[in-house]
Amino acid sequence: MLSRVCHLQQEIATFLRQKNLPGADNFSNPQWLARLALLTDITTHLNDLNVKLQGKNILVTDMYSHITAFEVKLRLWEAQLAAGQFKHFPRIAACAPDDVDLNTCVGVVTSLREEFASRFTGVRPLAPGFKLFTSPFDFNVDEPLPPCRWS
Repeated sequence: MLSRVCHLQQEIATFLRQKNLPGADNFSNPQWLARLALLTDITTHLNDLNVKLQGKNILVTDMYSHITAFEVKLRLWEAQLAAGQFKHFPRIAACAPDDVDLNTCVGVVTSLREEFASRFTGVRPLAPGFKLFTSPFDFNVDEPLPPCRWS
């Protein structure tokens, strides 16, 4: 939905002006458009993660892998945005550099990373059991088995 708004921003602004509706001026504000681009890019990444977490024949271990990989991506994106690199954010990259507030971009990704960290705290203790399940031949037989917490 947000990608369509970005794609049709001129048409939406024209419609809002014709109907004398509030918000038409936002579409001529470069900083507002840059924030819309950030929100659109972040939502696209979240939608991709959502699709990976759905469907038949997906195990909880796969879900955990997708979530932890996404958390690593968030840390990467945080560092890249702080350095002014927009490789993973094509809509922000299309904005004029002066319109992009790097502190806002980093702040959004940081708050998303912190939210992920707080939401999945109950799953983290299960990770050793996931490792035993996903790669049993990598498990050290001299170490005790992790406790079974999901029974």
